[in-house]
Amino acid sequence: MDTIQEGKGKYIIPVMMGLILAAVKITCSTIQFNYLLEDFKASYIIFFISLALGIIVIVLSGLMQKKRLGANAILKNIFQGVFLTIVIGIFLSYTYEQVWMYADSSIADSIYKGQTQYLKSYPNSAEQLKKLEQQYTQSRNASFSFVNFFTGLMVDIVRYSILGFIFALVISRKKQVQ
Repeated sequence: MDTIQEGKGKYIIPVMMGLILAAVKITCSTIQFNYLLEDFKASYIIFFISLALGIIVIVLSGLMQKKRLGANAILKNIFQGVFLTIVIGIFLSYTYEQVWMYADSSIADSIYKGQTQYLKSYPNSAEQLKKLEQQYTQSRNASFSFVNFFTGLMVDIVRYSILGFIFALVISRKKQVQ
């Protein structure tokens, strides 16, 4: 008889939580793209809300995986589950964001407009505005590249994986019996 650790049910929770993570991040991205791009501060607020909700889903995934595995829950098993959650969630949400940004060229204009308005409130912002103008020009002239897509995707996965490893480490700790 297969145990959960070895068997078929080992990845049910991480896959389900990965889909939930993707849904949360896609919802936040949709709100941001539709309503908040020109307001740089509000855009950052929705980014941090998305990050916080993502962290909650990742932690819940680790806790649910630990509960499912019971006494067999070691760091390796919990991190495998958390990592799978991260890979599924980030891949789906990142792909969604990139497709939307590639299909709708007005997004880059809105982001540029919001950043420009935000930088104008800073004293001596002329140099920052000049850098922003250069970045905007480069991004407008850049064509889609799978290398850039996968580089950005891997950076996001690594960032979340570092957090996921820390959470898995904390979750896998066993309480000492006195």
